Amino acid sequence: MLHKTEIRMEELKENLKGELKESVMKIDDEVKREVHTVQEEMIGLEKRVEKQIALLKNQDRRDRVATSTISVKPPTFDGQSSRSMYRRQFEAAAQTTYSRWFVGCGNDEWMG
Repeated sequence: MLHKTEIRMEELKENLKGELKESVMKIDDEVKREVHTVQEEMIGLEKRVEKQIALLKNQDRRDRVATSTISVKPPTFDGQSSRSMYRRQFEAAAQTTYSRWFVGCGNDEWMG
């Protein structure tokens, strides 16, 4: 009788091993599918981020061009205001023009 019980236990062990292998293979397949899905989603997100970065860069360029069209001219010196006031107005206009020429073109290294 002990011999039959041992044989039956061995059969049960083998059945459990087979079932366990099947379960592990199913889980492995599910994990692989999920990983693939996540990878595809990541690729899609990366493309969206790259598009947004490109749009922001283009917007920055457009903003620079839009601000570079500002033109400021100093008033002519007529002797009625002080020379120091005229000089401040002239320097402000020169700085604006300088910024428009160099920053608007994207040559930030010219700014001091």
